[in-house]
Amino acid sequence: CFLLALSGCSTATKYKRISFDSDTLGEEVEQYIDESTEVVNTADESFSGQFPVYKISERKISEKEFQTMLKQLEIGEIASRDIELKENIINGTIKSVTDYSAGEFHLTDEELEKLAWETFNKLPFMEGTYTYDGITKNYTISSDATGTIITRVGVSFRRVIDDIRILGSEQCDLYFDNTGLVEIFIKRYNYERISTMNLLSLSSAFSRIKNPDSFRIYTEPSEPKLGMLDTLRVEQCELVFYNQYYRGCTILQPVYDFIGTATDADGKQEKFKAKIIAIPDSHTYESE
Repeated sequence: CFLLALSGCSTATKYKRISFDSDTLGEEVEQYIDESTEVVNTADESFSGQFPVYKISERKISEKEFQTMLKQLEIGEIASRDIELKENIINGTIKSVTDYSAGEFHLTDEELEKLAWETFNKLPFMEGTYTYDGITKNYTISSDATGTIITRVGVSFRRVIDDIRILGSEQCDLYFDNTGLVEIFIKRYNYERISTMNLLSLSSAFSRIKNPDSFRIYTEPSEPKLGMLDTLRVEQCELVFYNQYYRGCTILQPVYDFIGTATDADGKQEKFKAKIIAIPDSHTYESE
């Protein structure tokens, strides 16, 4: 539970509503959820009824900052030719994705996090508070002798405002092999608090879980999919911000992430996540 100082809440202003990709909703909901599916809540989170409104703008990265980054990370002239600066985005490879000369990735989680923070702290344009989200991508190769091995990993850092993580367009993804940093993708934004608005109540959001804005069942690739669900047991709820500036959404928008266990009629269980947009309809309009 967090407390927010209230400023003028404008009920007249409407903002373009964020949306989730079609592959996160639709067939899966119809496949898994029907009228008989029971939703059980065992989470104990609570959230404030008022919420800050943050206006989004691109945070341009200067050429001077870019050159400082290259120097701080000890990226030489030849490698830097494959790293591009474009307005608020830095993207490129220091070492080719197809170069597997470093062999199987061997850093422990603790060693990787330490290396990732050391690298992050050398970036001269990462204002604000960030949290380490850990490994978000693996690169693998296969051979008859060794089977499938991981050769490099990608980790993510997330911007945090008011103790809430920002997902979506704001990104800081760093990729490592055994030699160190091999790839980088950064996309930066500024956020200006302009007012407050009402937050969709947690109970109202909970009542929409069977008709969510996004829904996922996390079934292992080797396992059969669940059948029609008997129960959705909510065990955790996180409030997150979504930045969809690239879709014309001009403010950070809060979303409830409901996480828990899905159980089908045969008793098979998997993790699920349901997202409910936490802005009341009175504050938003749908994309045309």
